[in-house]
Amino acid sequence: MSCAERNDINKLGEEFFKDPYYLSQITDGNGINPLLKTIWTVSHLPLLFLGYTLFIIGVLAAYSNSKIMMYLFRVFDFSFAKTFDNITD
Repeated sequence: MSCAERNDINKLGEEFFKDPYYLSQITDGNGINPLLKTIWTVSHLPLLFLGYTLFIIGVLAAYSNSKIMMYLFRVFDFSFAKTFDNITD
């Protein structure tokens, strides 16, 4: 886009917004979407938040459990657990 074309577009906008009643000239649009007028939109956001929260709690529980198990295996001698590895061999 050349500089002259940009200036022409800016001039069109200036002419349009000089009119104090420019909002009455905008006629497109039909208002709010009918799907957004239902009762389900009220419950959508809290349920979405609850779902993400429960997912994060599950991920953090799994992560903390893995960290605890790594600590226990490092601190205590679980030599009995090593014997079960030989069963599959």
